[in-house]
Amino acid sequence: MLIENGVWKGYDRSDLESAVLRISDEVHEVDLRAIHKNMFAYCGGGKQYELFVDPKNPVYYSTGNCMIERETGKIVFGTAESKLPQDGSVRSIGTGAFAWCDFGDKKIDIPGSIENVEKCAFYGAWGIRELRFLTELCFSDFMTRKGLDGKTRELLTVVMLAALGGAEVQVRSHVEGALKTGSTKEEVVCALVHAMPYMGIPRLFNALNCAKELL
Repeated sequence: MLIENGVWKGYDRSDLESAVLRISDEVHEVDLRAIHKNMFAYCGGGKQYELFVDPKNPVYYSTGNCMIERETGKIVFGTAESKLPQDGSVRSIGTGAFAWCDFGDKKIDIPGSIENVEKCAFYGAWGIRELRFLTELCFSDFMTRKGLDGKTRELLTVVMLAALGGAEVQVRSHVEGALKTGSTKEEVVCALVHAMPYMGIPRLFNALNCAKELL
């Protein structure tokens, strides 16, 4: 089922304000104009909407008032009340995801797991006091300091994230970074195996499993 553009045309503002937007398990595709331009832009800017996706939906799920694509970890859309997940489960913010939302002078924290903010993700949105990328400290400070080259930094980061546990999304991302900065697949595996006596066998296996497509 597709939620198409124009589906809410003709509704009064009062009919939609303070409503719960429910996405059934049959909805597998969404035309964002149907939600943002027609519903939010003309009916309160998404200020008071709660977003709920049926847990049986095989394509999407919802958390923190965000609708997220299961396979890719992409935030497909959200509301002005959305709280972006900080647990590493999301990897990108889709085109038009927060278009036309009225954030009412809020600060928005972009989680460190976000690798890509697509074009027009916040198109037409207003009331954003500050857009903060939580990766700013790491990538504009520590990752640019002298003393270690990029290859060594990424390899160290892979091992430390693996040792932490519960950061499999970031492990995979930094394994990819390690390969791009000059480490071989063998070097990445050897570094993780070397750390095994200190971090434990389960965390070694978790790290290797989450990055197995890259290694």
